[in-house]
Amino acid sequence: MTFKHLLYFCTVVEQGQISKAAKILHISQPPLSQRIKELEESLNVELIRRQGREWQVTEAGRLVYQKAQRILSHVDALRTELQGGLPGVSGLVRVGACPPLAPMLVQVIPRLAERYPNLHLRVLVADNASIESEIQQRSLDMGLVILPVGESNYSMFRYAAQDYVAVFGRNVPAPAKECLDVGDLAGLPLLLSRRHGGGGRHEMLIRAFQQEGITPKVAMDTQDTRLILDLLYQGMEAVGMLHELEVDNVKCAHLVKRRLNVEGVRFTPALVHLQDAYLTSAAERVLQALRETVPSTLC
Repeated sequence: MTFKHLLYFCTVVEQGQISKAAKILHISQPPLSQRIKELEESLNVELIRRQGREWQVTEAGRLVYQKAQRILSHVDALRTELQGGLPGVSGLVRVGACPPLAPMLVQVIPRLAERYPNLHLRVLVADNASIESEIQQRSLDMGLVILPVGESNYSMFRYAAQDYVAVFGRNVPAPAKECLDVGDLAGLPLLLSRRHGGGGRHEMLIRAFQQEGITPKVAMDTQDTRLILDLLYQGMEAVGMLHELEVDNVKCAHLVKRRLNVEGVRFTPALVHLQDAYLTSAAERVLQALRETVPSTLC
């Protein structure tokens, strides 16, 4: 078993297809398949169960994948640290954030830039699934995501749970009370955020309506909350359901905002990175700075 065997196996698992993995690794499929077979023989376990063209990772394969990730992360981090070359905290640190949590980076980056002038941050703002995929492939050192997450092999720092906010468009009368339940939104056209592939807060909110015997009037759902804000800003007569952190004070200054008080319908931000993965000293500093940052309410 060699380092290359582990790299090839992890790439196959992450890509879900031998052909895709072969393209990324710049080799043809037959030798890649042979390397996987060699790894199985050296470990004396079946890592991938094959049935014709279909295949799936076995339980042993999943364990090997997680262990291999840790080994590969140490090699990647060592390379990055050595390439930094400058004394003190320096080099590249790769951070991901889902859009609602990007404001946290606005709080942290200026402090880091002042404290560590030789630090190079590379930031990816994308949906939860993309952030997780990049972490699993070791293309990101850490990520700010919203729970729940799809994988279990993370070291995780949870922030305090946050509320949802109903933002009322122009000419849409808002109830006088500050905290609303789903009954206050019955019959109103709603703009909802929804994860690509489903799940998360969208389903929780729909379930809350159903439990009250209410069919929500959904005008649109989207994974891009900026579109919801733009529609409200342009005057659409609807109610946007957003995280506290997503509400832009500039765009929503003239709109009425109310908190949503529905049991179980809150969101929890988290900072994650691969469990037991090696982090450079620069990445450790960024991780600590993010842990010390409190998600700020923008409304």
